[in-house]
Amino acid sequence: MKTEKQVKNCSLLAIHFSVFACAILLASCAEKPPIPENKFADLYVRLQLLDVQYSVRPAVQKAKVDSLLHEFNVNDSLINTELSWYGKNSEKWQSFFAAAQEKLSQRDFLKKGN
Repeated sequence: MKTEKQVKNCSLLAIHFSVFACAILLASCAEKPPIPENKFADLYVRLQLLDVQYSVRPAVQKAKVDSLLHEFNVNDSLINTELSWYGKNSEKWQSFFAAAQEKLSQRDFLKKGN
C-alpha cells in the first residue's frame, strides 16, 4: 500500500507532466512563428551567405554567426524552434521561403549580408 507521501509525489508528478504536455501542445499549435517572418527571412539569408562565404574558415564563420545571432537577439534553440514551426506549417514555409528568395535577390540586402 502506498504511503500518503508517495501518493502526493505521484500527484505532483502528474501535475508537472500535464503542465509540460499542455505547454508543448500550445507551442505546436501557435498561429505565429516565434520570430516574425520578415526578421527570420533576413536572418536565414544572412546565415546562408555566411555559410558560403566562410565555409573554408570555420573559426571565422562561427564568430560571424555568433555575432549575427547576437545582432538578431536569437540563439540556436530559438532558430530550431522556428524551423520546427515552419516544418509543421507547409503553407507558411512556402511564404517564408518566397520572402527569403526575395531578400536574396535584392542587391542592397546582399551588400548588408557581408
